[in-house]
Amino acid sequence: MDNLQDYFDRSGDTELMSGNAEVHKEHGFCIWQLHEGNVHLIQVYGNGKYWDSWAEKKAKELGVNKIVFATKRNPEGFCRKYNYKVIGHILERSV
Repeated sequence: MDNLQDYFDRSGDTELMSGNAEVHKEHGFCIWQLHEGNVHLIQVYGNGKYWDSWAEKKAKELGVNKIVFATKRNPEGFCRKYNYKVIGHILERSV
């Protein structure tokens, strides 16, 4: 995939997760899964508007009505720009 190292540098991820891969030369890539009746976006890189539209079409195609994802970035921009809402928090601690 083009720009894979750029994705790793920006996201802090070190590998692609397992799931369905959708790749578009001009718009980037999306790793996703159908989970508990929702489209889960696992890793997304590239044109946000394109992938948001793509995810909505994919959800309709699969007959589901929710798209779910997590981010390490401030979620407020996603809420404003793409009409998402925060539904929980992810917590971690070292042991």
